[in-house]
Amino acid sequence: VNSAAFSPDGKSLATASADSSARIFDVATGELIYSFEHGDVVWSASFSPDGSQICTSSSDGTARIYDTRTFDLVQLCGHTLPVRNAQFSADGALLCTASGDGTARIYEAESGAMVHKLPH
Repeated sequence: VNSAAFSPDGKSLATASADSSARIFDVATGELIYSFEHGDVVWSASFSPDGSQICTSSSDGTARIYDTRTFDLVQLCGHTLPVRNAQFSADGALLCTASGDGTARIYEAESGAMVHKLPH
């Protein structure tokens, strides 16, 4: 397991793993709620500030945003090497990614539209 994060209400836990999956568990029961599959190692999984979305980052070069109620997917593309981290802004409107391709990128969390590509 590469990372683990509680939901804002503390009722769920998101994990990211080398087996190419991210998972959401019920903290009270330990029951698996949902599993997300990437094409390679998943490095991070974290909840939006209001808990309505979860973001994941992967060695497959993508970050993904899932709705925690419907599990609808918004895939964030553009990186050319593994995405090592993805985090929501404090208000949940934006998501930033960090990649081995030497860039950080900022996306709109709702649409997945890229706002900025920041070289490092």
